[in-house]
Amino acid sequence: MTVRGLEKLHSLLNAEGRELVNIKFIPGTGRGLTPEQLAEAAHAALSAALTGDLVDNPPMSGLVKSSI
Repeated sequence: MTVRGLEKLHSLLNAEGRELVNIKFIPGTGRGLTPEQLAEAAHAALSAALTGDLVDNPPMSGLVKSSI
């Protein structure tokens, strides 16, 4: 990651007294992804999660629940 992207991400992860315990970023299979793009995407996703802009909406199968 570039220094700018890494510093931006690092400041978000350690802001407001947070303590980073363990986090991993996996770029996937995209060959054209740059470290700066990865840092920006991680920053955007974590910012949205920390500000509460994300909705917890897990996928549902639509099947009726049954007891076994």
